[in-house]
Amino acid sequence: MRIDGRAAVWALLGTSVSVPVMLWLMGRADVSAAWRAASCMPDRCFCEMVRAAGVRQPVNAWSSLAFIAAGSWILGSRGGNRSSPLSSRPVHRIVFGIAVVLIGYGSAFYHATLSFAGQFADVFGMYLLAVFIALYAWSRLRPLGHVAVVALYCGIDLALAVMLLSVPAFRRYAFGLLLLAGLALELRVRRMRAARADARWLAAAVLVMAVGFAAWILDISRVACSPGSLLQGHALWHVAGAAASLLLFRYYASEGDPRMPIRDSMPP
Repeated sequence: MRIDGRAAVWALLGTSVSVPVMLWLMGRADVSAAWRAASCMPDRCFCEMVRAAGVRQPVNAWSSLAFIAAGSWILGSRGGNRSSPLSSRPVHRIVFGIAVVLIGYGSAFYHATLSFAGQFADVFGMYLLAVFIALYAWSRLRPLGHVAVVALYCGIDLALAVMLLSVPAFRRYAFGLLLLAGLALELRVRRMRAARADARWLAAAVLVMAVGFAAWILDISRVACSPGSLLQGHALWHVAGAAASLLLFRYYASEGDPRMPIRDSMPP
């Protein structure tokens, strides 16, 4: 696969610019001590040791840069071949990329402060991406007007924000259900449209996400846990999630490629 030079430059610039922003953000961590604590406090905020002052979980915070690099790459990409919806309607690529970048900033804010505000920012960014995945699949099954797509996207995200504030304990289940719904709809797109798209990228995205989720489970359950280590399972989850976002983007970008046969090439 040929490297997209423009996307690589965007990823480098986006990450570089984000470092001082994150340093400033983490410099406010002590101020957050007076804020409402995240619902995981005091002893369920993943494996990494919670520092008494300053950045609460530095490894988990800095690993969030992976999302910012991935989102910046997506924003700088050309969107694949000309037949891809990502090329014909760049707004899809822009919304996708911004959502991934916001996950990075929200995650860094959350792990730096372990505040409820940080928790909201972290999870809401994940919702923005999951809702995009589901709606992007649905809009290719049942074409929708621009106004309808925007209204649905904003309406669903607003409802999720209310749920996140009022019933935060349900936040992870909602995200998982959204992702499963998006995957189910995407598989239906392949069956109904016989889309020309390289499903190996989709399979790779699902596999990488599954590996990351396994690391997440091992970390939060303390099955594989070394609180003071630089190697954290939750940080691996961040890297895997960012990589899965890029693989999913590559799958979307391959749609409409005339070199691809009109068949479903998902492995059994």
